[in-house]
Amino acid sequence: KFRAAGYGTIWITAPWLSSQSWDFDRRTWLRKNFKTPDKDAILGHRKELIGVDVFVDDKPQHVREWAERHPGGRALLFDQPWNHRNGDGLERFTWADADRVLAELGGARKEAV
Repeated sequence: KFRAAGYGTIWITAPWLSSQSWDFDRRTWLRKNFKTPDKDAILGHRKELIGVDVFVDDKPQHVREWAERHPGGRALLFDQPWNHRNGDGLERFTWADADRVLAELGGARKEAV
């Protein structure tokens, strides 16, 4: 929905360093499930270094680190069972929230992750 609304959408994904095929497997999964071109997938652990308007991640630590570095952006915790115990104080996001978040963003169209 973000891409359809005119937002550039990139995926920042932290690799499993113990897997030799992780890069290939993740890019294949992103192409299959989200039609993501390889150029729009960034592999790395320092997600807070990427400046975008909206940042969504399922790891509370990444959301907090990004929010601290980008106070003018929107940091959302993608709601998953494994982050219920340590995601206090973070705005939660599910796919069902996409229309609401897009409406709240209004006309500003840059990048969403």
